[in-house]
Amino acid sequence: MGGPVTNQAFNARLRLACQKARVPVISAHGLRHSAATLLLNSGEHSLREVQELLGHRQLSTTARYTHVTTHQLRRAVKTLDVLGEAGAKMASTEGGQGT
Repeated sequence: MGGPVTNQAFNARLRLACQKARVPVISAHGLRHSAATLLLNSGEHSLREVQELLGHRQLSTTARYTHVTTHQLRRAVKTLDVLGEAGAKMASTEGGQGT
């Protein structure tokens, strides 16, 4: 008691806590992954900040923790739609001027 907790012991306790709470079971690694993803998706923390927090040497390692949410994909598509509409209007306006 009082010493370091092994990954196996932590995961066993976490599994029991998840079962008791009737939520999906997650591992310590899954918690780490989720926390990193939440930090990055909040838009308030850079990939570099999360890299430091996780203690990764390579930024590419931290980049594996990123996930694109459905909401982010929809925003990106909406932006492209708006840009495409604006481009089409500009092209039709320029074409109508005889240039």
